[in-house]
Amino acid sequence: MSDLYEVDVLYERSHRMDTVCSTIFWANCALSVLAFWPNTVQRVIICMQMMTAIGHVVLGLVNDCALWFEAESANRKHLIEDAFGVDFTNRRSCGYYNNHFDKSAERFVTNAFESSFFTMNVSEAMILPCLAKTVLALLLFILMLFLQPAGVSISDVTQAVFSAYLVEDAAFLIVFHGKIKAEYERFYESLVGVGVVSRKQMILAMANAQEYECTKAYFKIRLDSGRFEAMNDELSKKWSDIERRVVFNVVDAEAFGAVRSMTTVCHEV
Repeated sequence: MSDLYEVDVLYERSHRMDTVCSTIFWANCALSVLAFWPNTVQRVIICMQMMTAIGHVVLGLVNDCALWFEAESANRKHLIEDAFGVDFTNRRSCGYYNNHFDKSAERFVTNAFESSFFTMNVSEAMILPCLAKTVLALLLFILMLFLQPAGVSISDVTQAVFSAYLVEDAAFLIVFHGKIKAEYERFYESLVGVGVVSRKQMILAMANAQEYECTKAYFKIRLDSGRFEAMNDELSKKWSDIERRVVFNVVDAEAFGAVRSMTTVCHEV
């Protein structure tokens, strides 16, 4: 995956929000430590701690429901644009997907296969840092409970919600990676191991592509753009080797004649 991809503009907005949320997280950690020691501004520190915890959760929800949703919606449309040569988004791309297939259902399925390969590897690399971040938040919450005076305060409740939100994020990432890995393995078995040589196998491959996109939409996991860039060259080389072994040789050509005809007409227009 490389070169020009104008949908990235939408992803960059979401990633900027992620950066803000990350900054708020570390600010909350620092305030949590400062709140352990009695001082003249302790009340102000606790209030700021509560505000950062609430702000992190709210901005995360805004990102999930608005910015990230819009970017993923445009990306799904681009998947169809690239595969069938139509124009839904008026956003250009060149060389984003690395496969040699012409505009067709075969290209659509192979694009999803490639995307699952990259998503599986990048999400795996994100798990340990995410767990470390979650453990740190939980440790600070436990320290707050033990080191402050007896009784439960509003700041305790706020910090508990904040910690629970991070635990949910970590759990979602782990489950998401497992499901994407399963989708990738189904793609690999279907397209490389067995090969698509019949109408039913082609329909199953397209169903796998749809299931992969649904999984991404449900979990709303934002891949780390820095890790993606760092891993892109190595993963692209591995993908090139896999892509060369993809087999499409559908005997029942009539079954997909309509799709191919539609693709040709749309491409010419």
